[in-house]
Amino acid sequence: SLHEALRDAEAAADELTTDTHRRLVLVAASMGGWIAASLASSRFRHVFGALLLAPTAACSAAKVLPGQGGRFSGTDLLPSQHSDQGYTIHGAIRQELQEHTIEDRIPASCLVRIMHGDKDEAIPMEASEMLQLHLKAKGVKAELRRVTGGDHRLSSEVELAILEE
Repeated sequence: SLHEALRDAEAAADELTTDTHRRLVLVAASMGGWIAASLASSRFRHVFGALLLAPTAACSAAKVLPGQGGRFSGTDLLPSQHSDQGYTIHGAIRQELQEHTIEDRIPASCLVRIMHGDKDEAIPMEASEMLQLHLKAKGVKAELRRVTGGDHRLSSEVELAILEE
């Protein structure tokens, strides 16, 4: 579950920040954005900022991860342009994405940069646009970088060069 991954991330953050003056910049992609947002919330004193790559925000989770009446159970196989087998998503993860959103977890003290490819087949660009607006409305300094031609993985040489900027 995402909560298990969060516990692992918290343990790593605690280990890295034993010196109370050290601050972290979190980097996460897709559903990992939820973990980064949650870590920024639970360890806000040690998190300077976050770089979120095509994050699965609440506004996109309902479209991309549809459920029955807002409740999720079992597993679903979702299509992927990168695999003929698609990928499996568990109901517990979908539920966590809906109930505890990225938007609501990021504290105002966290600087956020969102990068999203305009050719993303998994999460629509509009999700990151809405996330940025939501974060700004609650006082978070949030920037959105649209990557022309970028897909969900943001892994081409051009896209990786943009990440290095």
